[in-house]
Amino acid sequence: MRLVLSVLVLLVILSGCGSKPPPGTGVEKTVEKYIAAAGEMNWREAASYLTGEALAAANQNTKHFQGQPAVPVSRNLEVITQSDSFALVHADVTQGHDRWNYLFYLTKKAGKWLIYKQELSDPLLPALLEESEIPKELSAAIKTYVTAAVKGDWAEAGKHLTGQAKIQAQRHDIKKVNLQGSVSDFLLTPVGEGNGYFLVHGSYTVKYPGREPIKMDVMFTAADCAGTWKITRIDRL
Repeated sequence: MRLVLSVLVLLVILSGCGSKPPPGTGVEKTVEKYIAAAGEMNWREAASYLTGEALAAANQNTKHFQGQPAVPVSRNLEVITQSDSFALVHADVTQGHDRWNYLFYLTKKAGKWLIYKQELSDPLLPALLEESEIPKELSAAIKTYVTAAVKGDWAEAGKHLTGQAKIQAQRHDIKKVNLQGSVSDFLLTPVGEGNGYFLVHGSYTVKYPGREPIKMDVMFTAADCAGTWKITRIDRL
C-alpha cells in the first residue's frame, strides 16, 4: 500500500488557478513543476525538485511503475506556513472523479526549494461552514456505501470513496465477503459545506445474524469530485 500511495502522488498534475505564493518565494512553483513533471512521467525532471526521503521513495517507486499520465480537472495550492528555509504546502486536486489532498514539505538548499516529504492529508475546510440541505446524490451515495460495507461488498462500497477513505478501504479484501449485514433506522443530518466539501452526520443501526444490533453514529466528510459526490473521510462519533 505504501507503494500505491507514492505512485498516486507522482501521478497528480496541478493545473488551473490557485492561491498565489507570497512575494519573492518559489514554494508553490516548485510543487507545481514537480507534479507536472511526474504527471508527464518525466522522472528525471521530477527528481530535480526532490530531496531526502521523497527522492529516495520516488527513485524506488518509478522502477516498478507502469501507467499513463492523468490530467486533473482542477487544483488549489495553499502555503500553510513558511520561513526562510522551510515551507509546508497543501494541495487539493480533483483528478477525474477522485479528489486528493496532499501535504508537501519543502526545504531550501543552495537557494533552491526542494520537496523532502509528501503525504496524503485531510481536506482544508473553511473557518465557517455554510448551512445547506444535503444533495440527493450525496444522500444516495452515503446510503449505498453503508449498505455495501455492512454486507462486505468492498468493491461496490469503494465506488463511493475517494482520498484517504478510498485508501483505507483498499486494505480490505477487494473480493465480496458475504457478511449478511443489514441497515435500519438510517438518518442523515446536514452539518455544513464549504470549499467543495460537505459534512454529514449519519446515524443508523447495523444488524448481523446472531449478534446484537450496533448503533452507529458517524461523521461523513464528502467531496465534490467534478460533479460526483464521494466520501473522503469517515469518523465514528
